[in-house]
Amino acid sequence: MPTIVVASPKGGVGNSTTANILMTSLARRGASVIGVDADLNRPQIKWAKRAGVRTLSDQRQSAPTVLSSLTVIEETGEKSLIATIEAAAARTQFVVVDLEGIASQAATFAISQADMVIIPCGPSYLDATEAAAVLRVVTACEKMARRPLHIPAAVLLTKTSPAVRPDTLGEVERQFAAHKRLYMTAGCKCGPHMRPYSAGACRYTTSAPEKSTNSTPPSKTRKPSWRKPSAGSTMLRLALKGL
Repeated sequence: MPTIVVASPKGGVGNSTTANILMTSLARRGASVIGVDADLNRPQIKWAKRAGVRTLSDQRQSAPTVLSSLTVIEETGEKSLIATIEAAAARTQFVVVDLEGIASQAATFAISQADMVIIPCGPSYLDATEAAAVLRVVTACEKMARRPLHIPAAVLLTKTSPAVRPDTLGEVERQFAAHKRLYMTAGCKCGPHMRPYSAGACRYTTSAPEKSTNSTPPSKTRKPSWRKPSAGSTMLRLALKGL
């Protein structure tokens, strides 16, 4: 069954939070889910024990009190990670893998088994460049397969606000959207969605924009002047080149 890998070599961008929200949301909708905690800090295991969710790391644990269709297991070994993912996928509807926020061989192993890769990314050029590195790992895994293989993978923007949209966030959105590698944008009026985002406006908003009733003639506005691309923008463009 589908294996969803949450991967980013950049710590602090919301890897574990994204994986936790995803696995609990699926479980609340009645699906059977196994969460694989591949982070040495064991965030999902610690959360599950506090929340009363079933884990396989503690045989003395009592019956789960919430989300009975969700099980969290720990697997931090690189050599056994693929076997653990395959075994989990054979007995549940969804497998959600939470990887550690560092670049490692375990990430490559997990991505090679993925049916979908979600890459959390903060609104900065440094975070975006690291996210682009994961996209390159996905492309490499596709090329290593002996048969034609496509692993859907895209960026999920985190730590954004609909009320505050800095220029950096807009440029990060624009570049990932141009490569069709963006899952979500901050400030989308139709709410969060897991569909590809079209730069400029959400193509899934069906309502027409409201017309202004103000009869006052619009004031003259200055045309935006051309600005030299920033070093961060150029760095991201080079990281995405060829994807």
